[in-house]
Amino acid sequence: MMLVVTSAAAEVAARLLGYTPFLAKNANIRVEPAGRLYRKHPTLGYAPIPGRQQICYDGKYRWYATHDALGHRITHPIAEIHSPPRPQIWLFGCSYTHGYSLNDEDSLAWRLQERLPQYEIVNFAAPGYSTLHSVIQLREALATGPAPRAAVLLYAQFHDERNPFLRQRRKMVAPFNRLGPLTQPYAQLGADGTLRVGMADSVYREPPLLRHSALVNALDEWWNRGEANRTPVREISRRLLLEFAQVAKQRQVASCVAGIQPSTKTQVMLEACRQAGVATLDISFNYERDDNWNPADRWHPSLRANEEMAERLELGLASQILFDDQQQRLAVDPTDPLTNLYCGVHRLSAGAGDARDCLRRAADSLPTDYRSRYWLGMSFANEEPVQFELAERELRASIGLAPESAESHASLGQLLSRQGKQHEAVELLHAALVLRPRMPHAENELAWLWATCSDEQIRRPQEAVALAQSACRQTQGSIPSYLDTLAAALAATGEFEQAANTARQALRLAQQQGQESEFIRQRLRLYEQRLPYRSPRMPLLPQIGG
Repeated sequence: MMLVVTSAAAEVAARLLGYTPFLAKNANIRVEPAGRLYRKHPTLGYAPIPGRQQICYDGKYRWYATHDALGHRITHPIAEIHSPPRPQIWLFGCSYTHGYSLNDEDSLAWRLQERLPQYEIVNFAAPGYSTLHSVIQLREALATGPAPRAAVLLYAQFHDERNPFLRQRRKMVAPFNRLGPLTQPYAQLGADGTLRVGMADSVYREPPLLRHSALVNALDEWWNRGEANRTPVREISRRLLLEFAQVAKQRQVASCVAGIQPSTKTQVMLEACRQAGVATLDISFNYERDDNWNPADRWHPSLRANEEMAERLELGLASQILFDDQQQRLAVDPTDPLTNLYCGVHRLSAGAGDARDCLRRAADSLPTDYRSRYWLGMSFANEEPVQFELAERELRASIGLAPESAESHASLGQLLSRQGKQHEAVELLHAALVLRPRMPHAENELAWLWATCSDEQIRRPQEAVALAQSACRQTQGSIPSYLDTLAAALAATGEFEQAANTARQALRLAQQQGQESEFIRQRLRLYEQRLPYRSPRMPLLPQIGG
């Protein structure tokens, strides 16, 4: 009797804590005409069934997906044939890249195809695929056919648990076995530190009453978290991302890792790739915006989010990864607006003096494209000396054309902060972080104003510390000015010892990087005297725009 009472009390407690019995997400799915979405594959475990399938959720929401004979989701009408064949860009990833829960023409890959018509976009992604899937796909595709112009792996933090195929992942995907044989490849680190790959069925050995008891589900979740904590999931992902880049490099294929999640762990992984010499892009969208998620499938991005990712990926690919192609196109047609935009962005990022000529041509020819005005404004903002009036005019124009551009708000906020226009700068920087949370350069600038402004109406020291810590965390403490801001914020809250230690860290880093450090040294003296810093921003500074 006591056991029954104790179990009942524990069940009630688990439910009060928010636990529920296990319920598979989106399990009520009907597929027409095949009845299944997937077929068995010898090395990938499973792959999409060729042809057009219509998927229905709960008898209400319908969408369709079309895959070619190889299982790749189409990126343009099937009847559209190009002769000679266009150079290819291969996309690899999970359901986000696949465009799951959206019709063909609303997927990221289709939208990217529309933006880069000079290339053939090939979408290798499939729902549930891991980074390991992408490496296997790249190896096999390069071994059986011509190489593409570029290979892009779209990565997010939530891929980490997929690669070793942990219990928590099996629990999530096992209910979907009825949509096809979801056998999975998995990767583990051996005792000698090498990656080992195997294959497993998508079977989850459920404890009794898992689908009926919140307590059993809570205990099962606890056990699964323990397994995840014991498994080096991050190191496995890092190894696989580097292997993807190495496989591409062996065939002289341009490659990059594109982050699709605005989480700190995703950003840290991108930084690890950069340090290893792998090109990266951040194409993540704002996860906190309700309209960035499909209302019929809250696990997957909406058309709006896919369009945003496609725009960011287009510009990143054209201006960075495939810049040589754009140079050649510009030589053939010096007036092409988009080619001028891509070349101008690349040259500005590289510090080339002729960037503005390209950006002016782009802005003149693309009067409704906010990006050309934004980057033209950035060319004025990052000039020495800064051309404040011209930069402000172009950045305000970009906001007028695209009021939801977080980058435009953040850069204009930084520009106005440099001019001592703190009130409007704070408004713009705050607006940028609402539009796109966790932008390190916007967090750093707003934290500086909240920590050091002499106007008490602006100062918000505690919030400044939180923002500065976020900026430093996302950049792994590698930017001296961000540490300088954190030190100022800590001093503003009265934490002078921590402020001094952080300032010393910023000072050492600035000296190691050959940057100006005298202003940090001056602030350090204040903190050692238990005094906060009150002043507009002084050098040391990153460029406007981060």
